[in-house]
Amino acid sequence: FFYTYLYGQVPKALGRMTSLRYLSLSSSISNNTITMMMTYLKSLCSLRILHLDNCFAQGTVAEFINKLPRCLSNELQELHLPSNQLTGVLPASIGHFAYLRTLDLSGNHLTGHVPYEIGLLTNLTMLDLNNNDLDGTMTGEHFAGTRSLQHLYLSGNALKLEVNSEWQPSFRLRGAGFAGCQMGPLFPAWLQWQVSISFLDISSTGITDTIPHWFSEAFSSAVDVDMSNNTLNGGLPVNMETMSLQMFNLSFNQLTGRIPTLPMSLEYIYLSSNQLTGPIPPLPVSLKNVDFSSNQLTGPVTPLPP
Repeated sequence: FFYTYLYGQVPKALGRMTSLRYLSLSSSISNNTITMMMTYLKSLCSLRILHLDNCFAQGTVAEFINKLPRCLSNELQELHLPSNQLTGVLPASIGHFAYLRTLDLSGNHLTGHVPYEIGLLTNLTMLDLNNNDLDGTMTGEHFAGTRSLQHLYLSGNALKLEVNSEWQPSFRLRGAGFAGCQMGPLFPAWLQWQVSISFLDISSTGITDTIPHWFSEAFSSAVDVDMSNNTLNGGLPVNMETMSLQMFNLSFNQLTGRIPTLPMSLEYIYLSSNQLTGPIPPLPVSLKNVDFSSNQLTGPVTPLPP
């Protein structure tokens, strides 16, 4: 029933569907309270996947999670609650749902710290807390048991990621978004172990450092990388031509030197508002959008031969 814009109360018959494994009522049950929804969920002990996107006009995230039936602690695998108006602190009781693979709480108004109990979710492959009002510090302890994690999205919060420079996480990310979080001043060394990453957004993260020598090799499979609005200095990554990049954003930094040979796969590149000098190298014919403005570049613009 997702995105059907049904209204009114949820029928009582829902609570008798005890074999139900997948329930999605996204954008479909306006004017229902969390308490009312919990009344119908308490008998659905076979649920594996629960989508309640854009369903609640008010309520706290603790109220919802603490009222989830305890019989789901060993059953529920996906919990999607994005784009609601949920407020408050993510409760430590989230750690009881050990079989969760997906937890999506993006686009709410969650506040406070992320509980350490997130690290108890050993099966978690995707954690999306984008666009909330979370603050505080996340450390390696938060990820102590998340060895299955592949997607981690924390953008749009006031979080600080603070880990030891020698920390080697047990997970291998494919997608990661940290825009607006505090990760600097040094370039996060732990990212060098994320060799499977395809999407990475570390824009506006307070990094004041050079781009590390391992960048091109570690992120050789990356397709979309955004490192804009930091204070990166020194030159652009070496051996960029070996990468698989399609979008690369390094605008609004303090990069110097010449633009190296670019990947043939590149479609979008943004290097505006740096201090780059010298001639513009031949550009890949795949490029669709280029912004080299506010630098000191010279010479003609020519395409690379096919």
